[in-house]
Amino acid sequence: MLEFTKYLDLDSNAKWTPLILEPEEGFAREHIHSNKITCLISPCSSQRYGDQYNRSWSINNFAELIKYLINLENLQIIMTGGNSPTEQLYSKELDALFGNKILNLIGKTSIREMAALIKHSDFIISPDSGPAHIATIMGKPVIGLYAMSNPKRSGPYNSDKWLINKYDQALKVFMDKSPTEVKFGQKIKQPEAMDLIETRDIIEKVERLTNHQS
Repeated sequence: MLEFTKYLDLDSNAKWTPLILEPEEGFAREHIHSNKITCLISPCSSQRYGDQYNRSWSINNFAELIKYLINLENLQIIMTGGNSPTEQLYSKELDALFGNKILNLIGKTSIREMAALIKHSDFIISPDSGPAHIATIMGKPVIGLYAMSNPKRSGPYNSDKWLINKYDQALKVFMDKSPTEVKFGQKIKQPEAMDLIETRDIIEKVERLTNHQS
């Protein structure tokens, strides 16, 4: 992706910072512990084109992951997201499981406050979502969760080595196709495809990231 920028002598890794004012900076400082590695989890995908297909990893899967993460030394976990019914369901269920072991800010931030949290976090775990794209333009590592859409088309382009990419496998399982047999923007409409992503896939990426940052 962005190979054309090389021919234009442009920096494809340039970082762009959205306008974040002092109130939002203060909001982030209030919630983020500067002496810890901060993992931001945005559990829900955006719902594009009005379709009904949920491209999010399941609540049960996130619960299994968070059970592991809360036991990591020196790691702060913040959940973020909007006010959609799906996001509120994730918020309610995960909050009931983990309480004050994680900071749940789903539905409690403005876009700028969310951007400030991303700016001051160390990395983000997310399916295809707005926060993942904000993190990308800020140069933050994104552990992106992809199975229903091709991350080469819409993924966090600065985080290839951190992606969990099950798209090719999902094509084979659910459509009996290879990437060369479908159009570049082909989507998989079975939400079960996201279950091809296993907790251990993400744990491996988290361990590499936190070891690098500690």
